[in-house]
Amino acid sequence: MKNIEIHGSKGAIKSFAFSSTTISLPEVFGGSIPPALTEVNNLSLRCPFPLKNTRLSLSLANSLCGPALNSLEIDFTSMQIHPDYATLTKLLKDMPVSSPKLERLTLRLPNPYLREGRRISPCPRFQALLDDQDFTFPLLKEVTYLTDLPRNGLLIEGILPATFRDSSTTLSRWNKQRLSR
Repeated sequence: MKNIEIHGSKGAIKSFAFSSTTISLPEVFGGSIPPALTEVNNLSLRCPFPLKNTRLSLSLANSLCGPALNSLEIDFTSMQIHPDYATLTKLLKDMPVSSPKLERLTLRLPNPYLREGRRISPCPRFQALLDDQDFTFPLLKEVTYLTDLPRNGLLIEGILPATFRDSSTTLSRWNKQRLSR
């Protein structure tokens, strides 16, 4: 990352994928994102958000989610330590404002109902965010919402149908309609 920081011009990198089951964003970037990564169009994050540096991890992830972003993939399914849904809510809540050009959103999340073998309920704030009328993306063309919660032996997954592409559509309403079929 030092070479990118030293030699990369502002906004030079348009696509960035970071995947690690053990290394967090602060361990890679320190306290700030290099200028070359400030105008990323395509972002894929698959990394832990450990408790000791959750706030800094969120800050770095939000710095990567700028106004140029049109594709975001968040995959927390294979993490040894899953971020809780409150953290995920904090990560996503400002996305409609910070990344208004978002066309593709992929969320791959761990089963919210099971933790350490016992049943728990998902974070009410996460569900409230997905239900919020202001949590919309006017240019959104594709949504994949995958959780490892089985439904009839299959994984829940889908692509946003054309009829739900208007700016008043929220992820939750689309997901409920899709799953009730």
